[in-house]
Amino acid sequence: MKNLIVNGTVLAEDWHKMSKSKKNYPDPSLVFDKYWADAMRFYLMNSPVVEAQDFRFAEAWVEEVVKKGIVPRWNTYSFFTTYANIDNFETSWNTTRNNNLDKWLISELNTLTKEVTLGLDNYKLNEAARPIVRFMDNLTNWYIRRSRKRFWKSENDNDKIEAYETLYYTLVELSKIIAPFMPFVSEHIFKNLSWNESVHLEDFPVYDDSLIDEKLNSDTDKVQKIITLGLAWRANNKFRVRQPLASIT
Repeated sequence: MKNLIVNGTVLAEDWHKMSKSKKNYPDPSLVFDKYWADAMRFYLMNSPVVEAQDFRFAEAWVEEVVKKGIVPRWNTYSFFTTYANIDNFETSWNTTRNNNLDKWLISELNTLTKEVTLGLDNYKLNEAARPIVRFMDNLTNWYIRRSRKRFWKSENDNDKIEAYETLYYTLVELSKIIAPFMPFVSEHIFKNLSWNESVHLEDFPVYDDSLIDEKLNSDTDKVQKIITLGLAWRANNKFRVRQPLASIT
């Protein structure tokens, strides 16, 4: 079986073809220096250009990849290493999880692996890239925020150890998943966490259907949407987040 991959045309922000004479495009080397090559790579792989469609390049969206993809990933890694070093955490892994946050994250990680694998197998690179952004948001803005007290408590009980194990496992596996999209940051994080030679010499992760809990994923998604609506209502009515409400409907 043979596959033919055709990319579209990357246009300038003025919707014209990029031209040296018009100088209607940013210097690629300056974009790499400012936003990193990983951001540019992921931006293009998550765009219609990989579906042979014309695509308007916008430097602001490369910056958006840094804000929503690379920086949260790095902050999560930094959070883990900071507290793991304080507690002298030694890496280990078992599939038993008692906390629903851990079960949910592992379920979402396997769902991500499944979606990315399907996209790559079908040569639909943007469909493979899209769920990565959603997962990164779930990891940083949901799992980490709601697990902070588990990492901060003084005693190294089973709940705290399982939180460390879950986050460690997720960070290592996530590095393998996003390595084709963000090769440099994935390499750095993977090598520092695993001490293996290179993430690019690892097998791509294989998802485990038995670890995907569709109901837990769905229930958590509903809670997230309710909270998002509540925050939007507060913002529209100028109620601060920490201001108690008697009730809300």
